[in-house]
Amino acid sequence: MVDAMIPIVNPAGVQDIVDYGLWGWALSRFSGCWVGVKSVHDTVEASASVSVEPNRLKLAMPEDFLMPEGALNIRRPDPFLDQERRLHEEKLAAVAAFACANPLDRR
Repeated sequence: MVDAMIPIVNPAGVQDIVDYGLWGWALSRFSGCWVGVKSVHDTVEASASVSVEPNRLKLAMPEDFLMPEGALNIRRPDPFLDQERRLHEEKLAAVAAFACANPLDRR
C-alpha cells in the first residue's frame, strides 16, 4: 500500500477499529484517496464493548487547504498522467491537511 501511496491506519484495539474506520472513510471522502486499514490477528479477533455514539468522533474539515478546481475524486475520462499528477501534487497534500486537522494521537 505504501508504494501505491495509500494512507494506512493501524488500530490498536476494537474501539480503534470503529474510530479509525470512520476517520479513514472521512479522509477518503475528503482527499479522494483509498485508505487502508492494517491490523493484527489479536486486534481483529478480540471482543470488547465499544462506544458507537454518533457524536463521539469529532471530525473537522481542514481550514488551511484550498480544494483545487474539480475537487480530488475520480472523474471520467481521466488520463493516467493526470491521475498521477493529482495524487502527488494535490491528494497527498489533502491527506496531510486532514491528518493535521484530525490527529489520531491520543495523549
